[in-house]
Amino acid sequence: MVDRITEGLAWIVDPIDGTGNYAAGRTPFAIMVALAEEGVVQAGWILDPVTRRMCHAALGEGAFVDNKRIVARETGSALPVAALATRYLPPDIREQVLTRGAGRITEVDVPHCAGEQYPRVVLGENDLALFWRSMPWDHAPGSLFVEEAGGRVARLDGTPYRVGDDRTGLLAAASPRLWDETAALLFG
Repeated sequence: MVDRITEGLAWIVDPIDGTGNYAAGRTPFAIMVALAEEGVVQAGWILDPVTRRMCHAALGEGAFVDNKRIVARETGSALPVAALATRYLPPDIREQVLTRGAGRITEVDVPHCAGEQYPRVVLGENDLALFWRSMPWDHAPGSLFVEEAGGRVARLDGTPYRVGDDRTGLLAAASPRLWDETAALLFG
């Protein structure tokens, strides 16, 4: 039960993340699993069943892609590359994000699959990802993966993501510095 997700140990499973993509017969989509204890994610796994890429992380143990340790890296682009999921943002916040980011970040398409977006942030394909909805099955594995790789995932006010926190808004970045700069730019 979601209302008791912060009590004891909880397995969190998203059998088809990117359901819309899957239903339309296109990629990406993923299988995501996390283990949380008292609302803190302890381990997470993200499987791309098409490419067979497995991303996983364990709290305090690092992040791995196909069993090889990985460290998050920025794209190296002149402007940060950002997948901004503005679809669900309230209109005033959407306008603020688009206006403040214009000319200061490079916006790219959102893959409509958190199980793909989090790896893109770690693998240097995107520098940033913005999410409005923050269901635990969409974000528990990926947030730990980014954090353990040396990136940062936090609420828009800077507080850490925790399972069971039903607030909206998450920003993921390939580095804490990039998170700080982007949060100040878009929401400061």
